[in-house]
Amino acid sequence: MTIVARLPRKKYIVSGSSDETTVPLAGGSVTVDIEFPEISRVLTLQSVAVDTNPAVEVSIPENVSYDGNKLSMTLVFAAGTTMRANATVIGE
Repeated sequence: MTIVARLPRKKYIVSGSSDETTVPLAGGSVTVDIEFPEISRVLTLQSVAVDTNPAVEVSIPENVSYDGNKLSMTLVFAAGTTMRANATVIGE
């Protein structure tokens, strides 16, 4: 996890990655959690990039939620793959 920038009023832009996860051969949905230890609370999600190997289609994030410094979201994959999600958030 990395602090990308400091903003006014003790807010930060922070980036982080999920653990590497294997999606079943038929594809399907996967819940992804990313924790940001540099902040105490996620305020908003700025961007998500998903790395897959092999390359497959991935949905936009669904069911996005924040609990303290943890971001959770659901991603839907068209086929089996190994994936890692990278997210940038604003938090405090």
